[in-house]
Amino acid sequence: MCGVAGLAVGVEVGSACVLCPRRAAADGTPPADRAARWHATSGVRTGPIHGLSARSLDADIFPLDRVPVGASALVRELPAATHRLLGARHLYRYLQFTAELEIRVVNRVAGAMALGRAPFPVTSDLRIAAAQIYTDEAYHALVALTLADEVGRLADYAAPSVWVGVERRLERIIQAHPDLPADHVRMLFVSVSETLITGNLRDLTTAVGLDEGARRAISEHARDEGRHHALFRDLLPLFWDAVPARHRAGLLALVPDLVLCFFAPEREAVARELIGYGLSPRQVRQVVEETYRPEMIRRTAIDSSEQTLRYLAALPGADHAGLAGALGCAPVAA
Repeated sequence: MCGVAGLAVGVEVGSACVLCPRRAAADGTPPADRAARWHATSGVRTGPIHGLSARSLDADIFPLDRVPVGASALVRELPAATHRLLGARHLYRYLQFTAELEIRVVNRVAGAMALGRAPFPVTSDLRIAAAQIYTDEAYHALVALTLADEVGRLADYAAPSVWVGVERRLERIIQAHPDLPADHVRMLFVSVSETLITGNLRDLTTAVGLDEGARRAISEHARDEGRHHALFRDLLPLFWDAVPARHRAGLLALVPDLVLCFFAPEREAVARELIGYGLSPRQVRQVVEETYRPEMIRRTAIDSSEQTLRYLAALPGADHAGLAGALGCAPVAA
């Protein structure tokens, strides 16, 4: 999985899946065979040591057109050096979020599966596959933190984590539904996150203005996430079979909120950064309000989760139109 958290709201992307959704849907490879291929294909086993190519911010390291506020006319009028700084700091947040998501959420579930403690029966093949995902995600976090450290030094930046808002929203969802087992909610959250069509990996690798070192790392991450996507897609029916019938409707009702966990932006953090670039408080409010309109956030979430919703719609008791409709009407939490 990669960092999202409102980091791509309103940004135009092409084909948005980390791997081709049609290929993922058609991949009937048994988990045991996918696990055996891991040693020859995973980044942690075969990849190089990653680092930024840039040694200064004399040129772009992250394109402004991939920064949501970069579409604002007020931001476009800022100096080119500010644009480069804005892009670099956005890349920093993206990398930091990626590391925290992998360590604090995905590996919490992958580790439980590897140890046979998932909320559904786990075969020995799936335990090995889960341990490989755990290893992959820890490696992705290491690469992301290494790059973030380099970006932070170039951009003189060590921002508070954007992850805090996602974690707050997820825990709020869990606490608001004490009738639903927390491990079921977290398992659904990770299944959603690992199949979300985010556009922040494969599409980003083609972006003009992205640092070449970062591009190589993101490309490797995208390849690994293709395997994870396929595995979590296959795990959904196994998980669902173990969910008591009385909990299924309640869990499905949480899907819009779980998806929006990633897409609700951290408006206050964005506003503080924009003030630092010399915009007035009134101008900052204008940029934030124009960029993060609730309908734009919901549209980005719907477009990005199309394949995920189709996987969920195949589960007993679910339907695609109902899930998409609920997401289109869901409130965007702070």
